[in-house]
Amino acid sequence: MVVVNETFAQRAFGSTDVIGRTVPLRSNMPPLTIVGVARAATYYELGEDPVPQAYGSVMQVYQPDLTFLIKTAADPVLV
Repeated sequence: MVVVNETFAQRAFGSTDVIGRTVPLRSNMPPLTIVGVARAATYYELGEDPVPQAYGSVMQVYQPDLTFLIKTAADPVLV
């Protein structure tokens, strides 16, 4: 199972109505079923163009270079 962002869905399928479709994300894995579509977001700097993203469970698609995005109401330096 995988969640893709709107940009991924548009580029890969020409639509955001993609739930239930499958995508091959890696050559050494079977295709994953899309279970959700997230809004396109910026990842590195404000104003950048959205890029295709796929979000999988760490238990399902392990990568040693994971990035966590965390939103906090407090000053993140103090948390």
